[in-house]
Amino acid sequence: MEEPLKQLKPPANSIVVHDFTRKGLFQHLVAHEGRALLAHSEMSSFYELILKKQHEGSGERQLFCRQYDGKAMWASTTASLTGKDSSQEKREVVEKSALALGGFTQPAPFLQLFKPLAKIKDGFLDRILICFVKPFLLHEEDIEEWGNKLDEFKLQGFKGTVITSV
Repeated sequence: MEEPLKQLKPPANSIVVHDFTRKGLFQHLVAHEGRALLAHSEMSSFYELILKKQHEGSGERQLFCRQYDGKAMWASTTASLTGKDSSQEKREVVEKSALALGGFTQPAPFLQLFKPLAKIKDGFLDRILICFVKPFLLHEEDIEEWGNKLDEFKLQGFKGTVITSV
């Protein structure tokens, strides 16, 4: 999922986030005008993380619900001591931030996580677009040409060449 996004023009090629902390995600949104795509090669681990943080009392789930529609504002205030008794406060605001999640998962692990994710009716699951690739059986004569083209490339010399005449 990440590789095709890297081929896009800025800022789309730099909005992908993998592992994150709340502070890191906030800084990413500040740097990218409120846009981020959390990409996971296996969404089941992400959903497990959300459930774990939910049990710990963290607001990750609510954060993702709030960031969903691109109208959310997220503010962060930090304070640092500058003198003996004085502190300096810094406040950063991200307005109209939009955070999307993207990734893949196998049906069985997702279905195991679906019930615990659905227990709280806060809209989190309503924001997940679930789609699947419907299997399609091809006949041998339909794919024979593809096999011949693959045979032309040596595995060690394969550089991801795009075949356009398929």
